[in-house]
Amino acid sequence: MHHGALAYLLDINALRASEAASVRIEDYRETLRGHRVLHLVGKGSKPATMPLTVPVPRVLEACRGERTEGLVVLRPVSHKPIDRRDVQILARHADPRTTEYYDRARGDLDRHGVHFLTAYVAGV
Repeated sequence: MHHGALAYLLDINALRASEAASVRIEDYRETLRGHRVLHLVGKGSKPATMPLTVPVPRVLEACRGERTEGLVVLRPVSHKPIDRRDVQILARHADPRTTEYYDRARGDLDRHGVHFLTAYVAGV
């Protein structure tokens, strides 16, 4: 389940490895203008808010289990926090820049790229 959560955060929400490793349960509880959102600290220590499409919160909820706070993605066996290096290895990226993605419509949650990517993956 933890690998699935990472896959969704890296691929659908296009988070950087360090951002995916640091997602906390408290960071995705809010709904904003009809969208379930993830609050994070992005590149340059800038706060960012991005919408989560329907499958993403589902896999995050399954990953967190009964926990109500703390990091979402933990190492499956030891239950210790993962780090940026772990995420990079799990994503099978030799270069961490591969996980970087810049969306030009960040302020517009309705037009955010995650909706288009999810629709494409779902075959809609």
